[in-house]
Amino acid sequence: MQAAERLLAKQPSNVNYGVLRSRSLLKLGRHEAAVASALKILRRHRYSQDAMLTVAEGMIAMRQYKRAVPYVSALLRLNPQNKRAQRLALILRKRRAAQIKAARARS
Repeated sequence: MQAAERLLAKQPSNVNYGVLRSRSLLKLGRHEAAVASALKILRRHRYSQDAMLTVAEGMIAMRQYKRAVPYVSALLRLNPQNKRAQRLALILRKRRAAQIKAARARS
């Protein structure tokens, strides 16, 4: 994390260093900070797939599944062969199916 911070201090507009920082935050369990950092990258680099993945993974980790959907969808539109995006889409489908099943059980 500190290495990413130092690199960003030297080159604040470097998308790779920004993604490194976001991914580090995600691995440390600082999901909100990771998402905020990745969203900041996306404001400058709209098609950064690594930043989109970080946002989606952070949202899923925080159980904000509906908020993750647009990022996963965008990733799959940009690159349908992206294995990480495919895995996230599968997670989201399973969560949605579980929500529907739970709603039916309550009715």
